[in-house]
Amino acid sequence: MARSQASQRTGGEHGGVTRSATSRGRRSAAANARSTSRRPRRQPCTGSCCGTGSCCGTASSSGGFATAGSVTANSIARWNGTAQAISGYVYALAVRPGGELIAGGVFFVALGGPANYVARWNGSFWSAVGIGTDTHVRALTALPSGGFVAGGNFVVAGGAPASFFARACGNANWTAIGTGCAISGPVPALTLVSTPQLGGTFALGVAGLGSGLPVMVTGLGPADVSLWPLGRGFGPGCYLLAAPDLLQALTVVVGSSSWSLPIPNVPALAGVHLWNQVVELGSQSSASNAGDAEIR
Repeated sequence: MARSQASQRTGGEHGGVTRSATSRGRRSAAANARSTSRRPRRQPCTGSCCGTGSCCGTASSSGGFATAGSVTANSIARWNGTAQAISGYVYALAVRPGGELIAGGVFFVALGGPANYVARWNGSFWSAVGIGTDTHVRALTALPSGGFVAGGNFVVAGGAPASFFARACGNANWTAIGTGCAISGPVPALTLVSTPQLGGTFALGVAGLGSGLPVMVTGLGPADVSLWPLGRGFGPGCYLLAAPDLLQALTVVVGSSSWSLPIPNVPALAGVHLWNQVVELGSQSSASNAGDAEIR
């Protein structure tokens, strides 16, 4: 009788333990099911990540870090098995409609090349966005046209005045800069003929030339150098506005001339800026306005 009662008690206790464990298991399974139903499914990855405007299975991050996981990644990282670096701080990121990534912040170098506060990533390498800004870029937003707007502490962007905000065009473009000068006679005027498109021809025209020798000055950046101390008939208001990286003599026809430059179809050239100005050398020298062109 005692053994029977003990057996009943033991069986009851074991049965209670079994029922309790089973009940907890059912509640845990139900909780997991609810959690799973709320968790969004990862969609299958199709197509190429970069260059399509969508990155599937990757993540981007920016800030003031030196490593991402166990991989060196100075201030910016994308998880795809390859490390890329910007030397400094990245404060803002924007993705243009074509998939190009724009980074802005406090840096001067992007993957070993110069980049003043703003840089672009085309899926293979970093490059500068023109000559950049004169100080920090803190905000970026992409535009449907392919350009972008930058905000920050800068007052110069692309070599032109820009009080804290600037817009970068998404297409090949040319902007006239400054005014020409001449002590007497006509003032040379530089005008656009065709924009610098990849695989195309960048062309400019110049009117108002005198009897001197006109020289096209082409540079990868702007300049602000007084020509008056050189003598040669320049007046006190004449300034060199384009860096003299390339000098080409022009042929004059009835006070006018033209200039052109073939643009190779090399994607790495997209975003490069060219500055141009015509300087006419003679007994009374003169200079035209300048122009800032962006290759696209």
